[in-house]
Amino acid sequence: MEGEKRSRSPNYPAISLPDAIERLNLLVEAIGTHAAPRELIAKGMGYASLSGASASAVSALQKFGLLDKSGGDWRVSQRGLEIVHPNSPSERPQAIAAAAFTPPLFAELRDKFPGRVIHDDLIKNYLVRNGFSSGAISLIIPAYRQTVQFAETESEGYDSSRELVPAEHSQMQPQTQQALTLPSSGNTPLPQGDPFRLSLAPGRLQGVFDLRTEADADDMIQAINAWKGLVRAKPNEDEEAAN
Repeated sequence: MEGEKRSRSPNYPAISLPDAIERLNLLVEAIGTHAAPRELIAKGMGYASLSGASASAVSALQKFGLLDKSGGDWRVSQRGLEIVHPNSPSERPQAIAAAAFTPPLFAELRDKFPGRVIHDDLIKNYLVRNGFSSGAISLIIPAYRQTVQFAETESEGYDSSRELVPAEHSQMQPQTQQALTLPSSGNTPLPQGDPFRLSLAPGRLQGVFDLRTEADADDMIQAINAWKGLVRAKPNEDEEAAN
């Protein structure tokens, strides 16, 4: 059993995703996207030198997919840039939803314990039986909980209607914008030039579309992927009640 603990314990991020993104922001401000040795990456993240804590932080950023390693150097990944400098309102929450469950252990816990309210003892017992040491467990549980909560908050804070409403409507009064939201029937025609309209919620996606170009299709796929991340982080409440 001791051997299993030592072999499994390194396979988790030692800090949560929101903490990792804070370090990522510092790094981007310090050196941008330039590749650098791990010692300089650690200093760019706000550490005085490469130590146990800073090495664990660098490793955590890699586990979340925020850093790429090439040879002996490290650099901010494409996903990291999508979080720090997104090109569209949907890009950041989509990247965060993907990052949250990139660590294999966090994906494993999500699949094992679906739902929002899971007692710590259930997670602890599962980790113990799968060879994790008590020291590792004390880091894993809060990091996992904070990561899931952060991903949920980011997804809930993303208002797809602000991105999907055509630019010519952006200066309308709030009551006029509200009239453009999709009714439950989903049969209202789209305004001219608007390729699609989606209404995103944790357990439901509805909309209408009139795609005419490849770019229209790519934009719609991006919005759907953002919704998929929301569903993974926050399962349908009706399903939870049924269970």
